[in-house]
Amino acid sequence: MCRFRYTNTIFCVVALCVAASPALAEKASFVVRPPVYKRLSKAQEALKNNEFSKATKEIQTLMKRMKPNDHEKALAFQTLGYVFSSQEKFNKSANALNAAWELNALPEATQNSLLYNIGQLYLASEKYKLAVKKFDAWLKVTESPNGDAYYTVAAAKYQAKDLDGAITYSKKAVASTKNPKDSWLQLLLSTYIQRKRYKPAVGILAIVLERHPEKRSNWLQMVALYSELNNDKRALAVLELAKKMGVLEKKDDFIQLAQRYQSAEIPLYAAQILENALKEKKLKIDKAVAEIIGNSYYAAREDKQAVPALGRAARLGKNPDLYLRLAQIHLEKEKWSEVVKAAKNALNISDIKDRTEGKAHVLVGIAEARRGRNTAARSAFLKAAKIPSSKKVAQNWLTFIQNTEAAGQSMAIN
Repeated sequence: MCRFRYTNTIFCVVALCVAASPALAEKASFVVRPPVYKRLSKAQEALKNNEFSKATKEIQTLMKRMKPNDHEKALAFQTLGYVFSSQEKFNKSANALNAAWELNALPEATQNSLLYNIGQLYLASEKYKLAVKKFDAWLKVTESPNGDAYYTVAAAKYQAKDLDGAITYSKKAVASTKNPKDSWLQLLLSTYIQRKRYKPAVGILAIVLERHPEKRSNWLQMVALYSELNNDKRALAVLELAKKMGVLEKKDDFIQLAQRYQSAEIPLYAAQILENALKEKKLKIDKAVAEIIGNSYYAAREDKQAVPALGRAARLGKNPDLYLRLAQIHLEKEKWSEVVKAAKNALNISDIKDRTEGKAHVLVGIAEARRGRNTAARSAFLKAAKIPSSKKVAQNWLTFIQNTEAAGQSMAIN
């Protein structure tokens, strides 16, 4: 699950001043007696000076000795909540503020603000379901939340695994301004991806990418989204553009681009991409890179480049199949000694599979027969005949050699 950071909020202690105002003093339920006011003022002053123990002691004394009414209790719990939040004791702060809210003895505006503050604190305490509950209650009494508030609600719903709710409020946050914050876009993007809604995710990522074209991760994520949408052509175009922008920097980036060109049946460009990256020292040659280059030149029928490339790849990877491809190219060029050399290199690899071994023996036999060495050819075909996958082909060649010799003819091609 994605993690989001929240700014540690130190709530402003304004309720005390509000409670002591002349207008509120006229309401009996909001009256604060002078001794209680004095204690609250001392707690507030201690909080202001970061004397948290002293502030807590003042509140505890008030609650034990002064028989506060509900309004005074609410103010005390509220102040205690601010003391805890200032120490980043978010769970304790949430519980204290919740106790203040449940008394329902503060002005309406303060009550509503407390709901949001409590939700923030539960969110910071990773109590996501409680946070969502408070935010939902707050939304019912709030007419026009701003983008930051919508984002906070969306983050809580995301963490509570209410992805549809997270999408709803992330969209509200993004729609609240012409210039939404990056964090809002990222949350909406992450939620769309979690819900596998890749098409709208592309639209959001396009905004992010336009803002931050220098970030490699944005380009690769766009490629991944188009892949999920089965739009390989667009995925290739995005990755190619990322290369031109100079943001591709890792081996896997270039390998993915080359493989996408292979899949698009443009193998020559696949090979050239890796060759250029090697020249520019953006990656180092290894068996994986060498194999893609060799196979790409082979698929492109670029034999001049394929021969050294496949040879290098076969040596680095000790890959018998690559040696056989090399042997096949030499066979087509009627370079019989090179066919034998490549095929025997394949046979010298210890973990060669039976099917590949059979093909190698057949290639050796053909090359030997074509240069007039029937004894060596017969030996190779006899070995191939012992392997089920190459038995029939080998037997046909053995018969062909026998008939040719009986007719006094030669199979040699100079």
